[in-house]
Amino acid sequence: KREKSGPLGLAYTDKIEPWQFGGEACVVDVRDLLDDATLDKNAKGTSPLVRPQHVERFEKQHRKLRFGDVALFRSDYTDRFYRPLPEGRRFIADVLDRKAVGYPDPDPDCMELLAKRGVMTLGTDSASMGPLPDLAEPTHYAGLKHGMIWTEGATNLCTLPPTGAFYIL
Repeated sequence: KREKSGPLGLAYTDKIEPWQFGGEACVVDVRDLLDDATLDKNAKGTSPLVRPQHVERFEKQHRKLRFGDVALFRSDYTDRFYRPLPEGRRFIADVLDRKAVGYPDPDPDCMELLAKRGVMTLGTDSASMGPLPDLAEPTHYAGLKHGMIWTEGATNLCTLPPTGAFYIL
């Protein structure tokens, strides 16, 4: 009984259909966003946005995303920055403190495009599915309102082919 609440807000893990936990991995390469962002010193605390055109770029190179696919956003962020402290502050703390550029993540329009394609399972190799500083909640809501589930902080997406691997969370 809160703003934006609905029946999917009660869809705990035991209520989600088993088919939704896995599918064909479709690795959407967005490493260019991370590399560009680390060069932009004005973007501290801000996430580069994965937009619908990044998904469409993947689709032109490989195939159209569809129901049963798992869209995995590969920026190599976790592989690069998830480290023991104090170096590990770069993973989240330095971004929140606006000392470092944020992690690439989808914007709400990208989530809506994936929902239109029937994609219900996602993953990101960044700290969260929500871009900073102000799109974390809107992006989460854009996916959750459709019943999407996802992995955050994935590692080693570089070991997967763009399509053809099975992914399960």
